[in-house]
Amino acid sequence: NGRLGDGRIYQWEFEGPDGEFSIPVPTQFVMNDRPTMLAMTLAGTGLMYCVEPVFAPYLKSGELQIVLEEWAARGEGYQIYYSSRRQVPLGLRLLIDLIREVRPLGL
Repeated sequence: NGRLGDGRIYQWEFEGPDGEFSIPVPTQFVMNDRPTMLAMTLAGTGLMYCVEPVFAPYLKSGELQIVLEEWAARGEGYQIYYSSRRQVPLGLRLLIDLIREVRPLGL
């Protein structure tokens, strides 16, 4: 499990017949380091909740498998909000262009 910026533990998000919901997941570890979480999951220590492109190569190789796939939240993805399209600061424009070019996590 990871911790949010305000110190709360991230609740896992799901989508079922009645819509989206989130639940707190009991855990022995709280960390925000994805490589460590992935290594622990690959070692068989538990489940990992993250976006699919992170673990796609491990699904393909058979090292990991998806559980609760029918409950997976299908959100719209990440969004960037800023005040005006007409007066975008150069630094923000460069960041947006870089994100579009690199497409981190395959998003």
